[in-house]
Amino acid sequence: MKNCDTEIVSALKLSIAERIGGERFDTWFRKTRIEHHNGHVRILAAHEFALNILRNRIRDEIEDACRLVIGEACRVEFAVDETCGTEPASENISSTRKRVGPSADTAGNNSPAPTAKPQQPHALQSPVRTNNDQSVGAKRKFASLNGFAAGQSNRIAISSAEHVAANPGVVSPLFLYGATGIGKSHLAEGIWGRVRRSADRLRCVYLSAEQFTSYFLQALNGSGLPNFRQRYRNVDLLVIEDVQFFARKRATIVELQHTIDSVLRDGRQLVITADRPPSELGELGDELVNRFTGGLVIRVESPDREARQQILRQRAAALHMEVPDEVVDFVADHLTEDVRKLQGALNRLDAVSRATNQPVTLGLAAKALDDIVQANKKLVCLSDIEQAVCEVFELSPRNLRSSTKSRRVSHPRMLAMALARKHTRAGLAEIGEFFGRRSHATVISASKKVRLWQSDGANVRMFDQECPVEDAIRRVERRLLG
Repeated sequence: MKNCDTEIVSALKLSIAERIGGERFDTWFRKTRIEHHNGHVRILAAHEFALNILRNRIRDEIEDACRLVIGEACRVEFAVDETCGTEPASENISSTRKRVGPSADTAGNNSPAPTAKPQQPHALQSPVRTNNDQSVGAKRKFASLNGFAAGQSNRIAISSAEHVAANPGVVSPLFLYGATGIGKSHLAEGIWGRVRRSADRLRCVYLSAEQFTSYFLQALNGSGLPNFRQRYRNVDLLVIEDVQFFARKRATIVELQHTIDSVLRDGRQLVITADRPPSELGELGDELVNRFTGGLVIRVESPDREARQQILRQRAAALHMEVPDEVVDFVADHLTEDVRKLQGALNRLDAVSRATNQPVTLGLAAKALDDIVQANKKLVCLSDIEQAVCEVFELSPRNLRSSTKSRRVSHPRMLAMALARKHTRAGLAEIGEFFGRRSHATVISASKKVRLWQSDGANVRMFDQECPVEDAIRRVERRLLG
């Protein structure tokens, strides 16, 4: 069986060594190889005598280590492989443990400091705030909560972030999810910055899932697992971005679970971001998903028109640009995807204005941003949804947006709101506002109702007859996507 996961094998070796001691591990595993594949672990010894010692004397410790690292479903097999004796000996575990300091069980006490320091997280990417750390803020400018353009679509998200920043540990974990480029990192950075400024003695760590994995592997390969745990488990605020990156990294997931448990158990604050909700992160395992859902889960919506306008004005101020309101409206109406595209459009407009020595006008904006606008025309707008629904159901836009509750109008209206969520990047509040100043809760309810109709094979009223809802949706989407 081919050893296909060196990360898990390294974790297994350290876990076994912690249970039986470094010297015993070096004695009994000097000519032993550990292999792992799809939850199946093989312990291979050079001869039968060594195999019997492993199988009869420390089998329980080996199986306990395997269950911890891999999970309860793992299988352990013992076998003889004479080639084990011909391979170069691996690094001595006991000497490694002496270099890196205390075991995981004593990492939090006052044991002597290790002589070999683990590689520190890069200050620009994984800042750690301690009592003596005065340089992180100067090296990287982090986003602030005050600068987050929430609009109506993200008023819950910003309110939740501000509450967590003001009361770290009260609501933990805070799980922020949503598409790329809509502000998750802005909120996470804002929480980190406000907490670390609010109390000088609070320890705050901010890093990505990829960095967590990288530092964990460095710890496994010699920089010291106890020091890694000391750094990330004993903090007042831990922010981890893009946890979907942990998918299928089983050994790292186990370490992450213990890290999260340590932070939450002591009533400290955890902030997590991802590109999807916890319910769609099944590859991380039920245990980790359950931990994510135990606090507060918030969806960060695409910026609505109000927020897009605010973002553009903020960027214009940063660039010292004079941008007329009609230009702000033009860009906000044509670029509805994410914050980065809005900022990029304004950067280009500023560059063109400087290069041509022309003031920023609507005409200049239309010309300078023509290719960007054209590229975004294929995106579906709320007005496209409205037009397609009105054509299929022979309604006027005025009727669709009215307060009429008859089935002939209310059913198409609910379909329109559900299709708006499916085909546009508009936020809940923006959709509700467009279709008759309705609340975001009404939009959510409409989407649920339409899904229920689809699962039940229900009919909707079209003209003067009943029509299967699936048929009605196909007709609307045919006009919409043409």
